[in-house]
Amino acid sequence: MPHGAACYTRAFGAPSRYAQGPNELDHLVKYVQVYGTSCLIIIDPFFFETYSQKFEAMFAAAGMTAFCESFRGDCTDEEIHRLAAIVKDNRLEVVIGLGGGKTCDTAKAVGYLGHAARFICPTSLSTDAPTSCHSIVSQPDRTTYLLRQRCNPEFVIVDTAIAVRSPVRMLVAGLGDALATYIEARAVAECSNQINVGVGILDRGYRMTRLSMAASKLAFDLILEKGRSAVLAAKKQIDTEAFEDIAEANTLLSGLGFENTSCAIAHGIEMALHTLPETARMLHGEMVGYGALVELVLEDRPESEFRAVYNFCRDVGLPLTLGDLGITDHVAEKLDAALEFGLGNISILLNEPFVVTKERLLHAILYLEALRDENSERVGV
Repeated sequence: MPHGAACYTRAFGAPSRYAQGPNELDHLVKYVQVYGTSCLIIIDPFFFETYSQKFEAMFAAAGMTAFCESFRGDCTDEEIHRLAAIVKDNRLEVVIGLGGGKTCDTAKAVGYLGHAARFICPTSLSTDAPTSCHSIVSQPDRTTYLLRQRCNPEFVIVDTAIAVRSPVRMLVAGLGDALATYIEARAVAECSNQINVGVGILDRGYRMTRLSMAASKLAFDLILEKGRSAVLAAKKQIDTEAFEDIAEANTLLSGLGFENTSCAIAHGIEMALHTLPETARMLHGEMVGYGALVELVLEDRPESEFRAVYNFCRDVGLPLTLGDLGITDHVAEKLDAALEFGLGNISILLNEPFVVTKERLLHAILYLEALRDENSERVGV
């Protein structure tokens, strides 16, 4: 993700098509037919038995060819090349990904390497990965790199009948990820940093459009207004209008927002702290939500805004402290190492209109610790 001054030209990128609603996957064959008659369907293991049989029957009935493969759990170079070989060897025209963020990222990479149209079908609302034109690829040393693609997916399909039955924790993580989009976009705009669109492809260092900021702000507003209601609906597996609005905010609006603006401290903190083994159990969006709180403190945003975001995170169950992330012992030493690595290797931590130092980041983190202590004392726990 870029760090550096933007040029004068504005740019914007997006998926070609987006469809969202209950049982939308029932129309998958009709959508795919526009792009070809043969496909590879990469399916999360949890869904493989049910959907591999369903999809094979659907495509066969339409006279089309479908190869179903179970995803092996992580978006790695090995998994990407294994699946891309199937596409190339069989000259398949479409790659479909059904599953979580890692499944979606893998399907995008496989389609890109196999020169096939990409259909991304998230089964939860945990990240904004489905709409973007890059994949986060895991490395053996717990670091990642971005595999950038020439364009966004051809089609994103969100079947909310599936998403509303996914673990509520996934939805909450998506809220944390999407909530940070506007917070980071604002910082990027204030320092005139270049956006994600074009990185690695055109390399012009574009600036954001007004539509990009509007999408980010709409996601932010919808989440604060309807996020609590959507979580309650998801707990009871009820597909309400609030849930549909949050499905759009977490997936489409946040996806368009982050890619057409950029990331800053919220994602930088997530990447830095994820180098600590204790955080391995945490979901991406949970840590980004925590990073958003750190960013708001560091930027000294109005108390009313900080409290609104902090209280929301508390109410839906997003982490508020290092302890919530699993960092409970040798804290000073581990924070020092993580922040040192971050400032030396994660350039988006610097996407602010002021100098970001290890001390300033540390003090923002310690403020959140003090705030939790103060709140605990008030309620006598």
